[in-house]
Amino acid sequence: MNKVFYIGDIEYKSLDNELRFECFKKVFYKYLDSSKYSLVYSNPDINLYDIKDYHTIVLGGGSILVDDYLDIIYNGIQSNKNIIIWGSGCDLPSKEFINVLENSNDPPYFYSYSSEEKLQELSKYCGYIGVSGPLTYKLLNKSFIDTSNILISGDPGFLLSEKKINKNNPIFNFSDREKIIAVNWGTCTNEMYGQNESHIEDILSKTCNILIDRGYKIYIYSIDKNDISSCQSLYKKINNKDSVILDTNIYYSGEILSILKKSYISINLKLHANIISSVANIPFICLGYSFKCVDFVKSIGCEELLLFTDEISSHQDFIDQINYINNNYNSIINIINNKIESYNFILEMPFKNNLF
Repeated sequence: MNKVFYIGDIEYKSLDNELRFECFKKVFYKYLDSSKYSLVYSNPDINLYDIKDYHTIVLGGGSILVDDYLDIIYNGIQSNKNIIIWGSGCDLPSKEFINVLENSNDPPYFYSYSSEEKLQELSKYCGYIGVSGPLTYKLLNKSFIDTSNILISGDPGFLLSEKKINKNNPIFNFSDREKIIAVNWGTCTNEMYGQNESHIEDILSKTCNILIDRGYKIYIYSIDKNDISSCQSLYKKINNKDSVILDTNIYYSGEILSILKKSYISINLKLHANIISSVANIPFICLGYSFKCVDFVKSIGCEELLLFTDEISSHQDFIDQINYINNNYNSIINIINNKIESYNFILEMPFKNNLF
């Protein structure tokens, strides 16, 4: 029996990490014989450095292409293990890093010299390396890593499958004829570009009031129980309660996908709310609060759908985005669909080619 060890971000138990592992499990059991392969998922009770019992080590999706996790998978080289990097990415500390990557010839100096050496060896050793987006790819390339064997795979969340919701779900309080704008709100504990969560919440509530006056319905949802109080705060600031639903339930990713498929547009703070929206085949406005958000919108060719949180000055910023989406609705959907289809092919490559 070949044991496969999937390493995700064990520091945070969140929808993001659970979603990525669920997607990994789906393709793992789709393509690999369960009588020959078994799967172990990292958790706080497992020693990540004790890899002797595993045949293959997988560094999974999330912002974990960083020093500590690189040490762990580099340990696999010393032990002659199969190593796969599957949709991993980074979340750099400041917005200035993006300008350096995009506009400067200078190296970003993000990785330590030791980590650059490890990445250089991993880039030659790994049977498969897929990174989440073009900015992560560019970061590696500018850090003197040989990227000739590295693919941009997109986020593993693109493989998400729909899970049906029952007819008692609050979204059914709106009819199919309504144009529903799903709004994902929450908190980053103010660790966002601009450090202005309360300011954005005020502007977002004004935007919702204007959209309701224009005939839209608002569905407020969260993807983390820690975000519920923020959603409640936003809800209180919206005037016409007949045209807004506050859903405080926490759903599985596949259920959120089913909910968002009933929406016309979404506005999202959390990254995976945007990813699920793209899989749901609806345009979205991504609140760009960190590097990983920018990496994501660039990965699907939809930079126009990003609003940097430190650049939002009034409700007009949101209204302009809604107008842009209305005017380009079908072309946006086509762009997203084509990108996701190509990424799903790349994400499934190590399974189809049995690199485990």
